[in-house]
Amino acid sequence: MTEQAEIERASHALNQGKFPECAAICAAIVARDARNAVATHLLGLAIKESGDWAQGEQWLRLSVELDPNR
Repeated sequence: MTEQAEIERASHALNQGKFPECAAICAAIVARDARNAVATHLLGLAIKESGDWAQGEQWLRLSVELDPNR
């Protein structure tokens, strides 16, 4: 599966309320590519929606650092 397909799958999981699934997909992407701003953004949203606001915010801030124009 391509990275773009994985991002789309993670986004779909997030939109369906499947936060752990989204987080798992994004964590795998970030493990391979720590500078992937989209994956870090989705990971932050999934973690925040799972109830861990502090860790979610850290990932969201990192996504902005990686791609401030996004």
